[in-house]
Amino acid sequence: MNLSTLCLCLLCEAPMTGYEIHGRIWNDLRHFQHASFGALYPALGKLKTAGFISTPPTGSSALAKKKFQITVTGRSELMARLSRLSGAESYRSEFLSALYFSNHMDLDAVETLINQRLSDHRQIRRHLRGLPIPAMTEGQRFTVRYALSIQSAAIDFLEGEGRAILAALKQERYQ
Repeated sequence: MNLSTLCLCLLCEAPMTGYEIHGRIWNDLRHFQHASFGALYPALGKLKTAGFISTPPTGSSALAKKKFQITVTGRSELMARLSRLSGAESYRSEFLSALYFSNHMDLDAVETLINQRLSDHRQIRRHLRGLPIPAMTEGQRFTVRYALSIQSAAIDFLEGEGRAILAALKQERYQ
């Protein structure tokens, strides 16, 4: 799901500031989506220009934060976008790209990459386990359980295969 569609989904739940949207992505959705402020605000700007979201006046203060809200047109657009989504997952990984060419790398660098990736997966799994799952919708619980399964499988794989690739690379180099 692209960032603008994700923003429409979040704004369907409630009006939010850009900061609040970023917080929701970082806190609740980081197991499958990332967004910097540098990507978020242009996406919100395009949605506003298209008439899919608006920023109604929020009071008398010139410093009041803008709250974005989805429009009727935005809800229709969101429904159309969601109906076009497929079950495919896209996956890009610097880690896998590097490991693909690990025969050209220093063994310590390969080991460091594996250990860093293991640490990242463990951190994500800890975060997921700390989410308020009982208070979530069924769809939200599903995504957390799915992500937990993937993280746990990745940890198991890296703990076994990470040692195996290091042993194989050592054997190749010292024959």
